Amino acid sequence: MTLNGSQPGKLFGFCKVHKYGYPLRPVVSMSGTAKYDLAQYLDEFIKPNIPRSCMVNSTSQFLDRLKGYIFLATDVMVSFDVT
Repeated sequence: MTLNGSQPGKLFGFCKVHKYGYPLRPVVSMSGTAKYDLAQYLDEFIKPNIPRSCMVNSTSQFLDRLKGYIFLATDVMVSFDVT
C-alpha cells in the first residue's frame, strides 16, 4: 500500500422523489481519497476473521434473520447512525 496522491471526496445528492419538495440525500464518494486504500486493506484483513453467521448483505436478509429471533422482555434493540 503506497500513497501516490489523493483527491478529496466527491459530494453529490440523490433526489428523494417520494418526499415533498424533492430533497436531496447527500452522498460522499471516497474513491480516490487517501483513506480509501486503507479502508480496502482493512476490509480484506478483517472480513476473513468474522464468522459468516454474523454478517448480512442486505436489509431483506437482516429482516429475515430478525423474524426468526425470539425476543425476551429484557431485550433492547439499538441502531447507531455513524457519521
